[in-house]
Amino acid sequence: MFGAEAVCKNGRFVFESLEVRIKPKSSAYVKITFQGMEAFGTPIGFLDDPPIFNVTARECIEGESYTENLSCEPCKSAFYLYEAQTEAGLCEPCHPNAHCYGMNNTAPKAGYWRSRPKLEMYTPCLRPESCLGGNATDQVGQCEVGYQGILCSECATGYSKAGLECSLCPEFVWNILTFIGLMILLIFIIALLVKSTLGGVEVKKPLYSVLLKIFMGHF
Repeated sequence: MFGAEAVCKNGRFVFESLEVRIKPKSSAYVKITFQGMEAFGTPIGFLDDPPIFNVTARECIEGESYTENLSCEPCKSAFYLYEAQTEAGLCEPCHPNAHCYGMNNTAPKAGYWRSRPKLEMYTPCLRPESCLGGNATDQVGQCEVGYQGILCSECATGYSKAGLECSLCPEFVWNILTFIGLMILLIFIIALLVKSTLGGVEVKKPLYSVLLKIFMGHF
C-alpha cells in the first residue's frame, strides 16, 4: 500500500492519496492500524478492532500490457495487443502493412486487405488502387467505388470488368439504342447480300431457295 497518509478532520480520517498494488485479477485484504494513539476513558473502536477492507483488482483486457509493477497499461499508438495478458508482457509492435491506433485498434494500410478485424494477415490486393485501407473507426478497410469482395477484386453491381479494372456499365437506354443500331446494320448487310446474290443468278429461282443458299453458305 502506497501513499497511505491520512488527515484527521472533525474526528474523521481522510486518505487523500491511497494506492494498493496487487496482481491483476486477484484479491487482497487491507488492514488499517493506527500507531501513537491511545484511548483515555472512552474506548475507540477502530483502535481495538482495526478496519479491514477487501480489495479486488480487475484483469488486464485486450490492448493493455501487464507490466512488471502489477498494472495494466494501454498500448500506445504504433503498438497493439489482441489478447489479454495474464503474465507480465509487452505490447506488440505494429505490422508493417497496418496502422495501429493504440489498444487493440488496428486497420490495414492502403493496398492491403483482410477479411475481418483482429486478423494479423494483411494480403496485398491484386489491384492496389482498389483497396483504400482502414482507419481508427474501420478496422477492415474499404474498397474503391465500383469494387467489392475478396481483395476488392470483384465488381460492384452496375459495373463491368475488363482485366482488373471495373468500369461503370452504360445506362439502359444507351444499351437499347446500341442494340437497335446493330440490328439495323445487320438487316442492311443481309439485304446487300440478297441483292448481290439475286443479281448474279441467270435463271430465276424462288426467293426462299436463294435465302436458303445464303444461309447455308454462312454456316
